[in-house]
Amino acid sequence: MTEKKCLNENEIADFDYIADLYESTGVKLPSNATTTIFVNDKNTNKELFRFIISNVPDKSSSIEIHRCGVYVIRDIFSDAKKGIYKTPQFWIYTYDGKGEILINENDFYPYSPIPRIDSLENYLALTRYHFGRPDHAVVIKNLPQLEDVLVIMPDDIWQKSPKLDKERDIGVVGWSSDGRYLWGGSYGQGQDSAVYFRININDKNKETLEVFPMPDDAIHHGPPRLNTGYIWYIYGPPWVGFYEMSEKIYDEWQKQGKKVHFYLYNLFTKKQILLEVFNDPTWFIKSNWLSDTELQYELPNGEKKIYTIQK
Repeated sequence: MTEKKCLNENEIADFDYIADLYESTGVKLPSNATTTIFVNDKNTNKELFRFIISNVPDKSSSIEIHRCGVYVIRDIFSDAKKGIYKTPQFWIYTYDGKGEILINENDFYPYSPIPRIDSLENYLALTRYHFGRPDHAVVIKNLPQLEDVLVIMPDDIWQKSPKLDKERDIGVVGWSSDGRYLWGGSYGQGQDSAVYFRININDKNKETLEVFPMPDDAIHHGPPRLNTGYIWYIYGPPWVGFYEMSEKIYDEWQKQGKKVHFYLYNLFTKKQILLEVFNDPTWFIKSNWLSDTELQYELPNGEKKIYTIQK
């Protein structure tokens, strides 16, 4: 295959996994933890070429496909006398099938294994450590130099919205499709205390940081659409993590005649759209965004609906 760094305008890439065999520990062996990158013609869907990347965890968060690179978390296995340990590394593969390590296992250690790359492939966003550590932050690095260009701390979120409690974890959500805005989330003691934030990377200035609290009645939600700011949420009984306790809450909810409300909400305008009201407190809406303007969801009776946001 001739050298090919980037996709052409008429090409589109996707991936598939081959990961069938497991050790008794549940850790995949290197020879079986692979992903295949397929490149197809956009118009005919005919496959043009493919290449394989080994040692890839079997989860979609481990890989991002862009025009000039496939960015992937690779688990590098060691024997340790058959104990089989693994350490993550962050790699880039160009479309000639050649890979290069961007962040080795030692430097990758402080970060969560879900990096996010902007659509222009200029920046990489990561979550550093966890809440409770003084260096917990969302970090934006430039590519390929990997220098820190912006660091967002939990206190930065609180200063923009001082009514929020300070006991907050923060993390990367993703980039807007134009590569302009990085989105993140900030979470307190419960799902209902979540807020989202975004920052304009073109300015590289924390003054552009915007914070968007969720409505007070948002018990379950999201994540948001990163181009439009729309997010779905549910007002209903909370999930407390224990089956027996949750069942008791559901029973009380029904005895009191409370109904579950399913909303669309715009984080920018605070516009609220009531989509459905139903009686079953155990039902969790099976929602799926078909596009930035179309949300598909399923009701307790099995009926599927599509709501289209009017521009």
